[in-house]
Amino acid sequence: VLFRSLQPLHVFIAGLSMASTPYDYTTVAPDAQQLIQDSTTPLKMAAWDAAAKAYNIYPAGLAKTFALGRGYFLKLTQNVPLTKQGVAAPTTGPGYDIALPAGWNLIGCPYPFAVDFLACEVIFGGTAYTMADAVSRGLVNGALYTLNFGAYQQVYRLDPYTSYWILTYQGVTLRVPPTPLQRVESAPPARVAA
Repeated sequence: VLFRSLQPLHVFIAGLSMASTPYDYTTVAPDAQQLIQDSTTPLKMAAWDAAAKAYNIYPAGLAKTFALGRGYFLKLTQNVPLTKQGVAAPTTGPGYDIALPAGWNLIGCPYPFAVDFLACEVIFGGTAYTMADAVSRGLVNGALYTLNFGAYQQVYRLDPYTSYWILTYQGVTLRVPPTPLQRVESAPPARVAA
């Protein structure tokens, strides 16, 4: 019998990070402490409740476990592997919808692959707008913000296991398409005649 080492789905890094999962754990592991085995008890995890404009701190409310499309702050004392898979978002259809009240929202990528943020749609008043149209209509800010080495960075892609701040000016729904971000291959270097 051959045993292969179990590869984690992801490793959350030690320190403060903006985190999410591309799986829903509300039924599979309703307590995040079952998934994140850190030496700190209780787990240091927080979720932003945009409607209440306040943080929920583990184990309260939105910070109890990981949910699809939601972002979190994690503060870990050591690197922690995630080995249990939750419920995945469907990868067929128009995409995964994330309801966003007006104001700052903390979101995560609902898929196990990177997605182009500018390919997302914004639904408002029953109409789906391209991201460019939603920005020009004043519905959303056209960028995401995440922590990178302790400082906020503006980005335009959703990566799995990372969370992002997004500013909305109206209550909208962000539709994240189930389309992996395509790699852009760089052109080969030009040859210089000798």
